Amino acid sequence: MDKIFHVFISSTYSDLKDERKKISEAVAKAGFVPEGMEIFPASSQKQMDFIERVIDRCDYYIIIVAGRYGSISEDGISYTEKELLYARSRKIPILAFLKENLEDSPPSKNESDIEILEKRQKLIKSLKKDAIVDFWSNADELSTKALAALSQSHASFEGIGWIRANKAASFDILNEINDLRKENDQLRKNIGQFDLDIPIPELPDHTDRILIDIAANLGSSGYGTPSNYGSQARIECCWIDMFPLFFSNLDWGTSDWNDEYFFHIDEDKSRIRIGSALASFVSGLDTTDAFQLTKNSFDTLHSYFIEAGLMSQQGAEDPFTLGAKKLARRQRITNASCTSKMNVVDGKIAMNSHSKNPDLDDEIPF
Repeated sequence: MDKIFHVFISSTYSDLKDERKKISEAVAKAGFVPEGMEIFPASSQKQMDFIERVIDRCDYYIIIVAGRYGSISEDGISYTEKELLYARSRKIPILAFLKENLEDSPPSKNESDIEILEKRQKLIKSLKKDAIVDFWSNADELSTKALAALSQSHASFEGIGWIRANKAASFDILNEINDLRKENDQLRKNIGQFDLDIPIPELPDHTDRILIDIAANLGSSGYGTPSNYGSQARIECCWIDMFPLFFSNLDWGTSDWNDEYFFHIDEDKSRIRIGSALASFVSGLDTTDAFQLTKNSFDTLHSYFIEAGLMSQQGAEDPFTLGAKKLARRQRITNASCTSKMNVVDGKIAMNSHSKNPDLDDEIPF
C-alpha cells in the first residue's frame, strides 16, 4: 500500500533560507512531505508544543548547522537544539549536515559571542557522536547530499508513514486479521507444548483390599417360566483375587475389519457371568446367572487389570496378555489368594425363586 513519509527540516532560519528552500524542493520532488518552521502559525499556542506535534508526525529528521546557534529559549537552549533533542527522544532517524569553511560566510551569519559559540560547538559534537553527519559548502551540494542520505535512510529504515483515510480501514483490518492468524497459530502450537506436572496415582498393591458389589440378575425371569434370582451383597477381597474369575467368565469374541482382528466384550453377559461366579465362590451355592456385577465394580476391576498389564486396551486381538494367561493358570493350580478370604461385609448371598419378574404387576398383558 502506498504511504506518504514526512521529513522535518530543522535549522536556524534567517541565515539559511535559501538552503532550506533547496532541500524542501528536493524532498518534495522525491515524494516526501517537507515540514519545518515555514508552516508554524502565529497563534497563542506555545511554540515548542506545536513543534513537537509536527515532529511527532514525521518519519525522518534533517538538521542543518552553519555559523549560527539559533534563537535561545528561556532555559538557555536554542529552539534548533530543542527540536533535535525531541526528535532523539522519539527515536526518529536523524540526518545532520554541517557547513564547511565558515570563514567564507559573512559575519552576520556567524556567532561572535563566546558563550553561544561554545553551545554551538557542543551541539556539533553531539551530532557527530549520535547522528549520520555529512558536510556541505553550498545550497546545491546540500540539497543533493540531503536527498541521497534521505533515500538511503528510507531504504534501510522505512518509517510508519501515512495513508489515505479511505484506505486506512481496510489496511487496519488486514493487519488485524494477520495478527489474529499469527496468534491463533501460536496458540495451536502452545496446546501441544503444555507440560503439566500432574502426579499419576500409584496402582494399589496386589494385597490391597477393595469392595465389590453384586446385585440380583432379574433379566432372565418371565411369565410362566420359573427362575431363580439372587440378592444384593458387598464383598471385600484383594483385587488380584478377582482376576481368575474375571479371566474365566469374561464374555468376549473376535471381529475382523479389513483383515485386521480385534476383540470385543459383551459387557452385560460378562457382568452376569462374573457376578454369579463370585457369588458361587463365596457362598458355595449354585448361583448360575442369578447375580451380576454392578457396572461400577466391573469398570473398576477392568481398569485395575489394564493398568496392571493383565488386559489389553481396545484394538488388540486378545483382551488378555500372555502374562495374564500365565497368572490365571498359576492361580488356578495353586488356588493362590491373599491371606484374608473374600468376605461379605454388607447384604447377603441368597437365592430367591419366582415364576415371574417381581417388578411386574398382576395384569395379563393381552
